[in-house]
Amino acid sequence: LGVDDFNFENIRILPNPFRDALSIHLPNSLNNENFKIDIFDLNGRLVFKNSEPSINGIINIRNLEGLQSGLYFLKISTTVYDKSIVKRVMKL
Repeated sequence: LGVDDFNFENIRILPNPFRDALSIHLPNSLNNENFKIDIFDLNGRLVFKNSEPSINGIINIRNLEGLQSGLYFLKISTTVYDKSIVKRVMKL
């Protein structure tokens, strides 16, 4: 997989809005990679940080029940390539 093949365009985040967990569904080209997951509140404060593997193209993020209801920014970064994407998610 070359850097030119790396593409985050087809990422799906489910459910959105979420309660205590999210699943990030990745394109097939990103299977079985490690990812850094950061969640920021609207003030830019880091409220969650973890490193997670993708298993069969899915990253499962759990233990988010401690976050307050509201809008957050989810940053997904590869640990192999210098690429990342930010998506908006809503906590119920």
